[in-house]
Amino acid sequence: MRLADDFYIIAELSEGDGELTARLQLNAGHAIYGGHFPGKPITPGAIILAIGRELLENYCGRSLSLKKLPNVKYLNTLEPMDNPVRFTLSKIISEADEIHASIIVSDGDTVFAKFTMICC
Repeated sequence: MRLADDFYIIAELSEGDGELTARLQLNAGHAIYGGHFPGKPITPGAIILAIGRELLENYCGRSLSLKKLPNVKYLNTLEPMDNPVRFTLSKIISEADEIHASIIVSDGDTVFAKFTMICC
């Protein structure tokens, strides 16, 4: 299931020097927020990871499967009203059949998550 254009919309995308920055608008009316959690919606960690993978696919121009998450840190809750949210993918490296990327999710002053993703 692709989340792009349903759960989020890419408001701005920029690439350069092995880095991708995407400003996203989250869909506060999405059904995921109805169950996570009613009255106090927050973006599930698995969805944050899935968005990171989709953005990495966009950068690489091909479908990817998540292979490994060497580290994941959720630092603040990401609410659907925290718009726009910025995903910064850096240290994007292609090794053999794997793509490595470090990802920071923020809105400028607040960092919501930091993780390293290895996909194939």
